[in-house]
Amino acid sequence: MRSASTVGSWIPIVINTIKSYSVDPEPLLYKAGITESMQLDINARIPYDMTQALLDLAVKATGDYSFGLTMRKHMEMNAFQTLGLAVSMSNSLIDALQRIERYYQVISTTLSIELRECQDSYHLVYSSPSTMVERSNVTYDYCLSTIVQICQMRTNGQFKPRQAYITHVPPDHLIPRYKRIICEDLHIGADENYLVLGRDELEKELFPVQSNMLKIAEETLKDELESINELPLTQVIENHIRKILCSGAPTPEQAASYVNMSYRTLQRRLAVESTSYREILDNTRKNMATQLIESKKVPLIEVAFLLGFSDASSFSRSFKRWTGVTPARYLPD
Repeated sequence: MRSASTVGSWIPIVINTIKSYSVDPEPLLYKAGITESMQLDINARIPYDMTQALLDLAVKATGDYSFGLTMRKHMEMNAFQTLGLAVSMSNSLIDALQRIERYYQVISTTLSIELRECQDSYHLVYSSPSTMVERSNVTYDYCLSTIVQICQMRTNGQFKPRQAYITHVPPDHLIPRYKRIICEDLHIGADENYLVLGRDELEKELFPVQSNMLKIAEETLKDELESINELPLTQVIENHIRKILCSGAPTPEQAASYVNMSYRTLQRRLAVESTSYREILDNTRKNMATQLIESKKVPLIEVAFLLGFSDASSFSRSFKRWTGVTPARYLPD
């Protein structure tokens, strides 16, 4: 069972980009629901709704429609973790792009990547893996421009895509920027988001690397991909609860419907993972409550609302059951 998510190492890129506009990222992170613990854990999986909310807030706060292109300037290969290492050691650009296509879900499951082979070129296509996951232009802008940058890094700045197609239509005054960063031959309002890449450039051999190091990276990526695709049901349910909790805690039946199961099947599957829906809901609320209170940024009455409680007294009773003290006494001096 898998829910759309992106690895936590992506968050510093967004934070540094926001700061480059002299905008404080902290209020945006809070509104998006991205906690400090998520920011510190580069291996955390950030739910799709949170990453999309953060990007939307960033565009609004900076006033820059082309925010995704600016993100590219703050991209570092270590944000791609093991995949970045494997790409850096690939013997050709086609070898690198095939690895990105094969293992990109290790970085994000919110996008699908397809490398289509044509007569004298390849089309690198980005798309949403589900009709339920609609990405904004910011994500596509970042991904397309980052691929161009990675290819340029591997060829000492010599690489240029033949053409680029984007589904959105940027404001007229920004189109020169899109052409300069992504591709001069830019087609806007297209049916898909993709790059047209020359076959000869992609298949040209780059400097050789130690195959044993690449083999280790490849095996690690296989293990990571298998782990991502087998996200525990407990984590899927927790992500769903976090997403909608401020509107009220979902009932067990609603949670079962979300993962396309009957309530009895959900109970049985969670029992295999040594937990229950009530336990997941309680632990999620407890963890969110302690994080919010310790941050000292949210009034207690608002914490109760964010956790889906109808009133402060209900929240206080639950919090005392979880921690042994009331929220007011738990609050650090």
